[in-house]
Amino acid sequence: MKYRIKTKFTSAIMFSIMALSLLCNSLFAQKTPVNESQLKKQANNYFEDEDYANAYLQYSQLLSLYPQDPNYNYRFGACALFSQADKKKPIDYIETAIKQPNVENLAYFILGAHTILTTALTMQYEHTSILNKRHLHQILKSTRLTI
Repeated sequence: MKYRIKTKFTSAIMFSIMALSLLCNSLFAQKTPVNESQLKKQANNYFEDEDYANAYLQYSQLLSLYPQDPNYNYRFGACALFSQADKKKPIDYIETAIKQPNVENLAYFILGAHTILTTALTMQYEHTSILNKRHLHQILKSTRLTI
């Protein structure tokens, strides 16, 4: 008799745990798009909310369906630029997008801003290197050492 009670009690606990885990999973899971129009809407919402990491995933799916769409290329590139570590590869997508006539104007702005920022940082790095070399040369000269 004791064995039967323990078995019923154990199975009731197991059932409760499974039901609770399914409930929690459905509450905390992200809404996955059911169809293509929902995927587009969700990607656009993430992009507009500047949630580039989630938008990146959505635009990745859209880009696999429509690899020639200029706006998907631009938005995927922009999301990758803002959320991924690699900053060179996303530019290829944005450059592909601006070669087509129907791209959003913001694509030109993002590409231009990236180019300006990259150029400025490169110049700053080169300038800093020159200053460091001059400073090192002055220190060595004051101590009567040569390079």
